[in-house]
Amino acid sequence: MIDTFYSMQEKQAAYRLINIKGVGTGSCVKLANYAGSARQALELSEKEVRELLNIRSAEAFLKGREIERDTDVAQLEKKKAFRFIPYTSPEYPEKLKHISNPPFALYVKGKMPRVYRPSVAIIGARACSEYGKTVARRFGMQLGAMGVQIISGMAKGIDGIAQQGALDGGGDTYGILGSGVDVIYPPENEQLYYNIVKNGGIISEYPPGTKAQSALFPQRNRIISGLADLLLVVEARRRSGTYITVTQALEQGKEVFVVPGRITDRLSEGCNYLLTQGAGVATSPEVIAEALAQFSTYGYSSGEGLEPSCTTDSTIYVSEEGTQKTLKDYILSVLEITPTELEMLYHRLQAEIPVTMEELLLELTKMQVSGRITAIGNYYRLIMPL
Repeated sequence: MIDTFYSMQEKQAAYRLINIKGVGTGSCVKLANYAGSARQALELSEKEVRELLNIRSAEAFLKGREIERDTDVAQLEKKKAFRFIPYTSPEYPEKLKHISNPPFALYVKGKMPRVYRPSVAIIGARACSEYGKTVARRFGMQLGAMGVQIISGMAKGIDGIAQQGALDGGGDTYGILGSGVDVIYPPENEQLYYNIVKNGGIISEYPPGTKAQSALFPQRNRIISGLADLLLVVEARRRSGTYITVTQALEQGKEVFVVPGRITDRLSEGCNYLLTQGAGVATSPEVIAEALAQFSTYGYSSGEGLEPSCTTDSTIYVSEEGTQKTLKDYILSVLEITPTELEMLYHRLQAEIPVTMEELLLELTKMQVSGRITAIGNYYRLIMPL
């Protein structure tokens, strides 16, 4: 397993490892996992390398690691305005370590999704209908306003519209590209690209300068589903690229929701078929928020799957005066009709009870679904009854 030590030397070694020609991302992950770090992977014996990799990859690695590269990854990051996050970095998303064929490295402009906030991947047809556009924007905007991070591919159609909706709702969104992070594709989403960089992040496993290619898009879809807690399909034909992402999400154990459509509409064929196969019915953003709240009563445990953890509903805190209160009670005592920023709310609650950020976000999501509070981006306030 990867060790916890991380340094610029390790980062440089990881950059050198991923750039050895003929050694794929799967081989890099295997070497780093076996050795404990990228630095140690580069120093493995020939016998160990040949036992770990197939003949072609082993030959490429043994030859390639002898070639000295003068590329300084820190200087390259500064020059190209991106961040290099390898598999051995503490910044690398834990969610991706448990998918099939995880990327060995990510190139990032902007931020990475926050681990303590729920994430939903919204995907669908590029050539979508007006109905699809309206629904994608609505789900993106309302979920974004609830504090849910929206993950998608920044593609034309449903993807980009949902992501713009998230930004309009004051939320964060993350675009996973089938090109380098410095290559804007499709060109018509140029403004969306820059908006995402400011209010989320652009992420790719492909080096900067990599042109968009059709062969790269199916591969990047596993990252879209991998970073999300659940997948939402807005519009899709029966046979489409959307189905690749759905398949990958199911293989990763993710729950899939779809927006139902008219039975006579070809753009709804895919969604309606998924409904017959047991996908969840997404009739409103609140349905997704409720599913996230239920899903999030479980937590990842040592990468082995999902195990029950303590839910906020069952947690009772006893004050110094002996009064018993739930987390919801404490939140209601702190929030007002004027908005309170998430971090401020968290610190106020921390002064009273040992709540975690994950527990707080789960309860906030439930309270939004029940109509007790509302949110704009990271700001929450009470809803006063009429």
